[in-house]
Amino acid sequence: MKRTYIWVDGEMVEKPSSVARNHHYVIQDEIKPYKSMIDGRMIDSRTKHKRHLKENNCFEIGNEEFAPKRETKLVNSQRKEILRDQLHNMTDRDANKILDQIRDHIRFTNYSRR
Repeated sequence: MKRTYIWVDGEMVEKPSSVARNHHYVIQDEIKPYKSMIDGRMIDSRTKHKRHLKENNCFEIGNEEFAPKRETKLVNSQRKEILRDQLHNMTDRDANKILDQIRDHIRFTNYSRR
C-alpha cells in the first residue's frame, strides 16, 4: 500500500488512510418548494416531484431514456427501386454534372493514381 506524508505543525506525519468507500449516501427528500406549471400545485419534496411528473406523463430533460434506433437494411431490389425513383426525372446534363464531381473527387483524393 502506498504511503503518503503530510506536513502538520512543523513535522512530517503519515497521512491517515482514506475512509472505506462502501458507505451509503442518503439524500434528503426535501427540495425547494415550487409551483407546478401544469396544474398550479405546490411541490415540496422529491417524492411528490417524481409522482407529479409520472402522473402528468412528463420527464426531466437530461434524465429521459431513449430506445435504441433500429437500423433498417434495404434489400438490393429495394435500393435499386429507390435509386430508380430518384434518378427518374434527372436530365443527362444533371447526371453528367454529378459524374464530373465524382471524377474530380477521385482524382484529387486518390494519391495512388498520381
